Amino acid sequence: MWLGGEGEGYEYDAELDPLFYVGTEGAEYTFTPESGCTVTVNRSVVTDSMTFKGFTSDGVTQNADGSVTISELTTGRHIVRIEKNGLATYQVLTAKETAYTIDEGTYRAGDEVTIRFSGLVNPVEKMSGIYNGSAVIRYVGSDGTAFTSDPGGAFGVYDFSGNPERQQLTVTIPSYFDGSVYTLSGGAIAMRLFGSAPGGHRGVTYRKGMDPGFNAPSSGALQGTLPDIEIPLEKTDYLTATLKLTDEKGKPISLDGLTIAILDADGNETPVRPDGTFLCAAGEYTYTITGDGVEDAEGSFTVTDGEEVVLVLTRTAVPSGFMQMLEKIGTFFEKVWKAISLPFRLLVEWIRKLVKH
Repeated sequence: MWLGGEGEGYEYDAELDPLFYVGTEGAEYTFTPESGCTVTVNRSVVTDSMTFKGFTSDGVTQNADGSVTISELTTGRHIVRIEKNGLATYQVLTAKETAYTIDEGTYRAGDEVTIRFSGLVNPVEKMSGIYNGSAVIRYVGSDGTAFTSDPGGAFGVYDFSGNPERQQLTVTIPSYFDGSVYTLSGGAIAMRLFGSAPGGHRGVTYRKGMDPGFNAPSSGALQGTLPDIEIPLEKTDYLTATLKLTDEKGKPISLDGLTIAILDADGNETPVRPDGTFLCAAGEYTYTITGDGVEDAEGSFTVTDGEEVVLVLTRTAVPSGFMQMLEKIGTFFEKVWKAISLPFRLLVEWIRKLVKH
């Protein structure tokens, strides 16, 4: 699970991080052990009971970057053994089969797509006095847009594992996405919790129990992994325009360091590439531009064909970035003066006393 927020560290939890997969080949898990380690896996077989096949290196791949990928992890729990210099450590991985369907039809940029899962489970179910939260499906699209499913309410919705409505995700393809496939990756079950953070139940004993949670803290985590999803798209024929910025004297202004937003009449944003090009259709667009060295600007322009759009900006007298640098220099010397002024005054006072004597 991600701890403290996405990107701040990942720690796999054997109980609460199921590796969801589709098909019959099972899930994969990749990690990087210390150099010189030998990795094997003891896969389970689940029928009306769970049995194990014994440790093997089959389906264990050593990658060029030093990481190891373990594959063929089907529904059940699997024991990974990592050995080095006669010592061994173990990690259990949990896998679970799922399935999904995408509503039939052809899709283009700007369309809504609904993905319907079956077989997902809430990894951190309601547990009185410990966990009280909701689970949602979360993915990140090809352009970096994050999508989450409908939790069904703001607090304490407990039907994720059994309600088909909770296991569907609606994605809107960005209006100016020009790829042939829109990929959803980084899939996980996002938890919105009150009470203990995931794993907190392990610190509860029958002897001690839990105090009443009248002021329960909130937390969040991304649990498990979901399979990547590819959505084929029909091509949309866009125009390509080029944005050029100048000052009042006609001198060019670089786009570097500026925040530029261009929106169509429906409020859809078309990203501006580093070279100034952007996708568009014939029609009116609005823009906002902010950044160092120029005054904030907003306005509109009309596109009739793939053309050059020239916008005139007003330069600021002194770039704000330069002013920030001057402020930092001033603050530095102020701290230096405070540090040396007291010893200097004491030295002067000592010399005065010495002269009097």
